[in-house]
Amino acid sequence: MPDLPPREFLDRLTALYNLQWYYDGLVLYISAAQEAQSRLIVLNPISFDALKAALDALNISDERYIVKPAPGEGLILASGPPRFVALVDQTLKGLVAEAQARRSPAAERSQHESVLMLFRGSSSTVFRDGRPEASPETPLHGGAVREAGPGQK
Repeated sequence: MPDLPPREFLDRLTALYNLQWYYDGLVLYISAAQEAQSRLIVLNPISFDALKAALDALNISDERYIVKPAPGEGLILASGPPRFVALVDQTLKGLVAEAQARRSPAAERSQHESVLMLFRGSSSTVFRDGRPEASPETPLHGGAVREAGPGQK
């Protein structure tokens, strides 16, 4: 083969031997063309534009391979070599996890709330932010916590 720039060399080899290649910024993946994948992936709660922006920012996008909205609500079609499709899927999962962590009321509440569980014999009382909370197992009497009297534990 004549001296060619790296990309042209790869393109010529892949055309000659029916291969495809994908470079993720660290590793050059070469696979047989028949190993190409097409996968429908659910976007919710992430928008297509947010996913596309993340793929572009991470240099995952490649003009040779497809990531596009699919017919239907909240679906995309990703097509290309196995590593490319896997990276699209991993990126989406990361964005979904980030969105869920941001929106999780439990995570928000746990940052601001202190919880204390007090056990006395067979009874227990839960205190949230310093206030007793009734529980089905141990209802509070008159809204107050009973304190142990003399000689009681």
